[in-house]
Amino acid sequence: MGESPREQTRTRQPGRVRAGTPVTARRERMDAFHGSFAACHWHEELEFLAVTAGTMLCRTDGQLHRLETGSGMMFNAGIPHMCYPETGRGAEYLSVWIHPRLLAGGPDSALERQYLGPFTRAQGLAALPFRRDGAGWRQKAWETCLAMEPLLAELGYGCELEAAGLATCLLAAILPEVREAMEHPGSALGPQRLKGLLNWLHSHYAETLNLTNMSEALGVSREGCCRLFRRELGMTISQYLAAYRVVQSVPMMLEGGCSVLEAADRVGFSNASRFAAAFRLQMGFTPKQYLNRVTATRR
Repeated sequence: MGESPREQTRTRQPGRVRAGTPVTARRERMDAFHGSFAACHWHEELEFLAVTAGTMLCRTDGQLHRLETGSGMMFNAGIPHMCYPETGRGAEYLSVWIHPRLLAGGPDSALERQYLGPFTRAQGLAALPFRRDGAGWRQKAWETCLAMEPLLAELGYGCELEAAGLATCLLAAILPEVREAMEHPGSALGPQRLKGLLNWLHSHYAETLNLTNMSEALGVSREGCCRLFRRELGMTISQYLAAYRVVQSVPMMLEGGCSVLEAADRVGFSNASRFAAAFRLQMGFTPKQYLNRVTATRR
């Protein structure tokens, strides 16, 4: 699956996760991502993101959401989304990922046909906000996220069963309130095209951007690619690509031993000046300033 490039674009210690477990809970900081930028990604799991400190912005399904402390967002399975901090503000959050198989079992189960399938395919349910001081399921979503964290911290025997109980109770609270929307399945064409476009960019980011090759590979016109990208992510393809290239350059310089010039060339910038300008825009420092700051903090 052409999903999350998150693990390539951040430096942090991962939370404890047992291989194959269908639910995880992790504390995250936006500044743990290089450039405080989580590139647009998607996954099979339902994700419940609860902001515990600061403010962050999330963009999904063509909408920009501002999440403050005490608020959160559920991202449905397979929905592309992108997160970044509000200017001048950091953010800490708890991210809980729940695989549908934890709730419905196999793909042909009665629970999948009656509940999970209609929910994940419903028009208008790409993302749902919730709050610590909300009502009904919105408050329950917040409480469930916080309850999941200590439960999964030690990965004790049977923790997945307890997590499944919490997740099932949460879903049972959500579905009655969105049942009408579940009766109207949305079109998968837009998200699938965006995923195809992002997969192409993430695979070819180090090459000179060629909209003609991209549009031919995706079967969408050049203009259609640009409109789709702008509508869904709120930026041009070139703007996103520059930010993504900068993010990819950081581990090359920090862990790979590349010089600034080598990193600029490897991620696809035509010259060092363009790289430095894009790096400063994304990171707030020139490449050399950033490397000096990181080196100083590691001493």
